[in-house]
Amino acid sequence: MEKSDQIKTLIEQISNLKKKSVLQNKFLNDLKSEPIDIAPLQSFLEKEENYTDLGLKKINSKKIQLDDWKTALNKIKSIDIKPPKKPTPPNSESTDSSKNIKYFDVEYVEDKRDIKIYLKKPKDPVPNDIFKFITDVEKVQSTINELYKGKEGLTFLRSLSGIARVGGTSTFIELANMHLNQLKDEIILRKGITIKFSYLKELGIYALSAIVICFIIFLIPVLFEIKYPVIDPIYLNNGLFIIIGASIGTWLTFAIQKKQISFEDLRTLSENKKSPLILLIILLLIAFCFYLMFITNFLNIKVGDVFSTEELINKENKNLALLIGIFFGLSENTLGLKLTSRVASFISKI
Repeated sequence: MEKSDQIKTLIEQISNLKKKSVLQNKFLNDLKSEPIDIAPLQSFLEKEENYTDLGLKKINSKKIQLDDWKTALNKIKSIDIKPPKKPTPPNSESTDSSKNIKYFDVEYVEDKRDIKIYLKKPKDPVPNDIFKFITDVEKVQSTINELYKGKEGLTFLRSLSGIARVGGTSTFIELANMHLNQLKDEIILRKGITIKFSYLKELGIYALSAIVICFIIFLIPVLFEIKYPVIDPIYLNNGLFIIIGASIGTWLTFAIQKKQISFEDLRTLSENKKSPLILLIILLLIAFCFYLMFITNFLNIKVGDVFSTEELINKENKNLALLIGIFFGLSENTLGLKLTSRVASFISKI
């Protein structure tokens, strides 16, 4: 194939393309220049990725002369060139859509550790994203004030007030949300582990106290040969080990489930300092209610031929009672619902 035929085929293939690249359109435009400037045409040929996708072989640009280009162009009747799109001048609609709208003003009162947000009255309705952002800022502020009482808290509040100012505009709301999440992550990094272990410590102290009390109640009749009035020791012993197991299981549940503290957990765990004790008391009472249901045959659970809850009547089955108690503690999230459903089922038959 002659050199001019190679050029002709190349030009026709590119001209027939429905979608041309910027370089391909420029190549066709360069062909129409008077006189022909061979330099940009040769440069186009040197980059074979400009045309090898069309199934054409690589063309040695160094062997192509000006006459070859002219001969190829004489053989082609027309070249289809799509002129580049001219930038459209901005109209009123595009101007309105890109306008930066300010939805609220922010005032930071450092003495009161308070960030005040004053909503404006724009012509257009305030988007829900803005209201959600304001709510998030207020939650973060209250969490910071709860967790930090000193200068470190002021540093976080200054950062938060700056983020709130950025988020008050329609243009930068996404950027503000991103920085707000980063601030949350930093607070979690600094306080999350401390609060988690503080809560675990408190819960552990209460659980250990419950275990010690149960052991004391269990050992008193053994050491001093004293019998408790009304309470049958057959039922008492396994009930105590149910409570011991539930105390262990409750502590394990929090240690296992709360591997990662969320930002919402920070303030909840910090504010509810008595919640470990209340949680433990509620769960131990529920566990003991189930134990009473087992020993009165009100509820009987069998697992194959392995065991049945009827065996709890035997005071020697302390290991079984301890294991069931641990299971109760580990399922503290659903145990209350199970008890109420059983009670509701019983009441419905009255």
